[in-house]
Amino acid sequence: MKKQANIFCVVVTCNGMKWLPKHIESIKNSFYPLKSVYVDNGSTDGTKEFLKNDFPEAILIELNNNLGFGNANNIGVKYAIENAADYVFLFNQDAYLEPETIGNCFRGFGLQKNIALVSPIHLNGDGSALDIGFQRCIVEELCPGFLSDLVLKKTREAYPIYSVNAAAWLLKTEIVNRIGLFSNAFFHYGEDINFQQRLKYFGFKALVVPDAFILHDREERNGEKSELGKKIEIKTNQMTILMDINESFTSTKKKVWKYAGLLLFEGKFLKSFSLVLDTYWNSNKYLKWREQMKKELSLQK
Repeated sequence: MKKQANIFCVVVTCNGMKWLPKHIESIKNSFYPLKSVYVDNGSTDGTKEFLKNDFPEAILIELNNNLGFGNANNIGVKYAIENAADYVFLFNQDAYLEPETIGNCFRGFGLQKNIALVSPIHLNGDGSALDIGFQRCIVEELCPGFLSDLVLKKTREAYPIYSVNAAAWLLKTEIVNRIGLFSNAFFHYGEDINFQQRLKYFGFKALVVPDAFILHDREERNGEKSELGKKIEIKTNQMTILMDINESFTSTKKKVWKYAGLLLFEGKFLKSFSLVLDTYWNSNKYLKWREQMKKELSLQK
């Protein structure tokens, strides 16, 4: 009998009591057995105490400060790999798992060569629609053929996907060992796009499987962003564009100018000007950063 793969579920928490009872119950009900690791980014709402009392079989790594999504995930995945994980399932604290999800995602690794990442379909919190962020990931440019097949009800076992948010990723740990996980240059947002750019650089692929689902319960967070949030979003978009080492630096800068033009068209003159100025004055810094990352990654090829 073939040995069952050792899969660790890695979750970053930060004041997650709103979601944790249902979240944990969904993990416990998974048909595929999971070992769970929670990395807490300094919660103050009882999250840590709840995990200790209601999910004592899970590993809890307590951080004194909020290190951000990417860095905290790196810590959890490092623990999983050190404890013989074959795969890691990155999972949001505000998301819920369906019992067959892990098994259906795991099957995706056997469908094609060089698969590093498999994602389920992301639904909204009550399962009544697609998650708003996931909708942006399945356009034809990023997930060829999926929407058309879905409408015509002739979906295949899996589809290539070139950018999908990290609310629910099943990753092969041998790939993470080779190319790393999230860059510490990204505190929150953008780290998942950067990782997928590196997958492409190495010739690895990501799939989405249409018969696996998670529920991402974040509707109440979809209100107007604060000015700080908008500023972070623009900076993150700029960095993910400029740091894509699959394209030349000249090409990525042209994409930033195009993005700045879009901001200008939307009436965001100061944001557009600031973006252009930063890209111009800090070009050498970004170029040096890109070349260093490319050099480090090339050593691993």
